[in-house]
Amino acid sequence: MIIYIPITLKPSGYSFHDFPRQSNRKGGGTGILARDCYNVSQICADEKISFEFSIWLVKWNNTKIKLCIIYRPPFSENHPVSTNTFFTEFEEFLEDNIMSDESLCIVGDFNIHMDFKENPDQLKMNDILTSFGLIQHVCSPTHQSGHILDLILTRNCGDLELSSPNPGYFISDHCFLNTTVNLQRSDVSKTTIEFRKL
Repeated sequence: MIIYIPITLKPSGYSFHDFPRQSNRKGGGTGILARDCYNVSQICADEKISFEFSIWLVKWNNTKIKLCIIYRPPFSENHPVSTNTFFTEFEEFLEDNIMSDESLCIVGDFNIHMDFKENPDQLKMNDILTSFGLIQHVCSPTHQSGHILDLILTRNCGDLELSSPNPGYFISDHCFLNTTVNLQRSDVSKTTIEFRKL
């Protein structure tokens, strides 16, 4: 679940970038709260039938991360969309975004129970992630019901190093996930200057 942060609650030194839900359904939207030292720009954002997303380019020194934020509402009377529709749309989404020069990180509330080994939805999701060379990093429950619904995905080529995500406090029925991304500092350039005393 993506939590909206009123501008008055935004911590000093941070900026909030968001993409509000465009359809008629109440609430929703995706966003990113980032330190001012990071250069954040929106690449694109949209709503599919089964999920909504925003894609951001996060720059820091020589590091660039393509950050994709996903929100898939659960099946309900207001959103009667099957997981099969989501899987089809998510595969198309990955085909469009998996090949990028930047490091790739996909995060969000997928509302798929990733802790039931025999769950057909989890098996299908794992097949998709494997076929696209993605790793799912979250191993601890992220929902108050004790299930893993929120995911952090990166490519398995190791272009982005993450610490194991730890669940934080609950601000809703979902908890925050805390992880550290290892961003390489830019190399200090060295210049040799030759001179003679005049």
